[in-house]
Amino acid sequence: MLHGKGYKKDVKIIVWCGLLFFCIAARALATGFVGYLPMSDGEYAQKRALKPLLTLPYSVSPDQTWHFRQVGVSGVTLLPEPKKDNEWRISGKDRAGNSWVVPVGMLINLAGNAQFYRADLDRNGIQDLVIWLGNPGLGLAPSAQYIIFTFLKNGRPCVFEPWGFYTASDTGVDDLLDLQGNGRTQLLDMQFDSGYWITNLYQVKDAAGSAYTAGLAGELSGA
Repeated sequence: MLHGKGYKKDVKIIVWCGLLFFCIAARALATGFVGYLPMSDGEYAQKRALKPLLTLPYSVSPDQTWHFRQVGVSGVTLLPEPKKDNEWRISGKDRAGNSWVVPVGMLINLAGNAQFYRADLDRNGIQDLVIWLGNPGLGLAPSAQYIIFTFLKNGRPCVFEPWGFYTASDTGVDDLLDLQGNGRTQLLDMQFDSGYWITNLYQVKDAAGSAYTAGLAGELSGA
């Protein structure tokens, strides 16, 4: 049995190495699914350009907020959820000046910290918000979650929260594509079901009630 200060130091080193290995393994697992995609490397390389906004720090003060002034029609604010430890919400105002609030839950876990980006995903002249958060699940559990805010012309938000095998970097995400080269964004989504990889493309729609619709290119299957 180890005793004293050296024991605590050794434990800390082992824990951090284990977490580092876990994060690397999770990212490798997610990117390994690229070989199953029913599209060419050239198509997969057509990433939607995103502007990085924030990687949430591990340690924040209880009253910490961030304001993203270029998102939405009057900017949006990330702030702690009142009376809920380690949970967050996004707030803003629409064109009429009416406030809105959307809870987004916990944004830090063993897979890492949430990453924030912006882009006009549907080309309606309003910058949208993309949040990527890793999932610490193992095996064939989804590797990450998106929380995507798109905005109607009146400034009200539409929120889409898919789970899947998504990967991100400091400059953007791998699963938001611009296959038509016109800035209209497609979400590449892969799900495993009954021994097969099922691939869908989701494209953002403005107004009309739903923010996303499946099947820009129909359902694509990859074994």
